Order: sequence, then structure tokens, then C-alpha cells
Amino acid sequence: MEHGNLHEYYMNYKDKMNWETKINFALDICCGISYLNDCQILHHDIQSANILVDKNDKIKITNFGLSKKFYDLTRNISPNIENVRYMAPEKLLTEDDTKKEKIPYDSKCEIYSVGALLWEIAELRKPHSDLNKSEILVGIRKRVSDRYCLPFSDGIPDKWKKLVISAMLHEPACRPTISEICRKLHKLSKEYSTFDDCPEDYEENLLMDIDDNQNTMPSFFTITILTVEDAIRTHKSKNGNKQLAWQSFKYHSVTDIYAKYMVGYYYYHEEVPELQKISKDERVRIAVGIFKETADKGNPSAQLRYGICLWQGEGIEANPFKALEYLEMAAKQGNSAAMYVIGKAYLNGGNGIAQDKEKGAEYLKNAALKNHYKAKELCNKYNIVL
Repeated sequence: MEHGNLHEYYMNYKDKMNWETKINFALDICCGISYLNDCQILHHDIQSANILVDKNDKIKITNFGLSKKFYDLTRNISPNIENVRYMAPEKLLTEDDTKKEKIPYDSKCEIYSVGALLWEIAELRKPHSDLNKSEILVGIRKRVSDRYCLPFSDGIPDKWKKLVISAMLHEPACRPTISEICRKLHKLSKEYSTFDDCPEDYEENLLMDIDDNQNTMPSFFTITILTVEDAIRTHKSKNGNKQLAWQSFKYHSVTDIYAKYMVGYYYYHEEVPELQKISKDERVRIAVGIFKETADKGNPSAQLRYGICLWQGEGIEANPFKALEYLEMAAKQGNSAAMYVIGKAYLNGGNGIAQDKEKGAEYLKNAALKNHYKAKELCNKYNIVL
């Protein structure tokens, strides 16, 4: 990569950094990140030092030392004077706070870094470069906490500004997807020759110019996110908007255990179009990971589902003894389905579990008393008195 990294390139060749070049660079970068997303990979360290330029001014993304698969465990990356410039608020403001639960790194964190990089390409300087090195870490953390927006110089196209602002929104769920950013940059690439003297009334609002047939949020100013309770009701409704419920569960999954569990549920059952693009094996693997995470945090529905996956060896190696542990956790919290599964396991024995008809009958009885109809059927079949 003859021209070094992106920062070195624009410092050495500022005369070549016209809007055609800037847009082509941005589009190359974002298409690369979009490809990584299709492969279920998060780069985890998007910054100008990790973008290389070859002799033909073509861009390549490099340095995958911190990359991870979607829903792999997140490594704790300490902010330094370089990566802190691109770090999403939800990561930056919790990374050094031992009292706050660590937020997993996800695609929305990556979008924030992309926004910071697009700002850098427009301004030809690193984000927060007005701060002294000695105050970078504290200064940026303070700015991010105060929801400070990076300022733009004169002459930056409004469409570019809005794209950067949307990518760097404080609320992760409100940031666009990488495919939306690519689409907007592609449109801008066709219009670059008009940027120098573009009148105000010529500008279209491309911020959330989403095709009608796409199941995404309709407008930057009219984003609808349901509460977890309303999302559950919508999900359970026969004619409920599953896409809206899914978006809402994703939004709340950062802070709400049940919402995070429902994200796993959707992966497992493939209830929205975007999940149909992922293979069944990969979806189940991701779902099982989420079930375990939320089960360990005390969610009884997750304990039930993770226990069943362990029992059946679905998305994880079968382990009936571990399965019973999680099912019993759920049963202790009153989950009748878990009681029923445990009752059958002990009643019949097998799969490494010693038969214990008395214990099995007790679990089935408790499930039946909670109106679990299959437990009631077994109680009638085996004359278990309720």
C-alpha cells in the first residue's frame, strides 16, 4: 500500500483530496465494512490509521487484531489517545466505570466510528484534534457525555454533514445501518460535480431516504421505538408488527434483559426479513449465545430455552446434566414449561438421567397446577393427584 494510511495520505496529498476523491474513499471504506457485516464480522477498530491507500488511490481496510464475530464475547478495549476519537458513547462512557454494566460492541458502535471517520475525511484532520494530547482522554469523554457534536468547516456539503450527524447520534438505535450509508454515498458520488456551487434549494434530504419496500425506520425525525412492554404486546398480537417489535427489542437490549432475550428469540425463530439472510445454523448459534447470557442474568424464559438447547444439543454440544441445572433455575422462578420438561425427564429417565418417578410426578403436578395443559395430560395418564 504505497501511500500508507489514510491520515498520511491526506496530510501528504491535500491537493488531491477533492470531493470526488473524498466520496470515493468513503464509499470504498463503507462497502468494505458492509461486506464484513455480511460475513458477521465487526472490525472493532475503525480509524484512519487502519485504512490503507495503494498507488492507484484504492482503499483497503487493515488491522483485524481486534475484530470479532457478531455476538462473540466483547474484548474490553481501553481508550487511548487515538481510538478514543472514534469510540461510541455507549462504550466510552462505561469502559472505565466499574459500577456500570459493560456494553457489548455491536454494529451500531461501528457505525459511530464510521461517522467519525467520515468527519475526518471531510475536514482532513482527526476528530477532536483541537484538544491537546494531554487532555484528549478526559476532554473527549467530557464532550461525549455532554453530547457535543463535532463542528464542520464552511464548504462541507449539507448532505455529508447530515450523514455524519446521523452516524454519530448518541442513541445507538437511531444510527443508520452501513447499507443505508453506502446507498447515500453512492447517490452523492453521482452528484459530486455539483457540490462546489450547490444552491440551498437544490439539496434533497437524504438523511433517511429509505426505499418504501425496506423494513426500516421511516424518518430521522419520526423514529418509533416501543417500550419493552408494548413490544411484547405487539409481538404476541396475531396481526402485530413484528418488524417494529424487533427494532424495539434491539433498541432496549442494551439495558433490558428481557429485550435481549427476545433478540435471541427472533434469531432462533427468524421472524423478520433481515434474519432470513443468515443461515439457520448461524442464527441458532447466535440465539443460543444470547439465551445463555440472559439465562445467567436470571431470565427464566432464557433459562428454559438454553436448557432445552443443551438437552437437545441444538447450537451447542448436548449436556443433559447442565440442561437440568438451567431448567431447574427456571422452574424455581415459576416457569411451568420448565417444570414440565424436568418432570418428563425424571419420570422417564434416560439420556444419562436416573429415573425418579416421585420427583418427576412432583414437577408435573406443580406444572399442572399452573395450568400447563400437557402436564395436566400426563398427570391424568399416570394418575398423579393434583
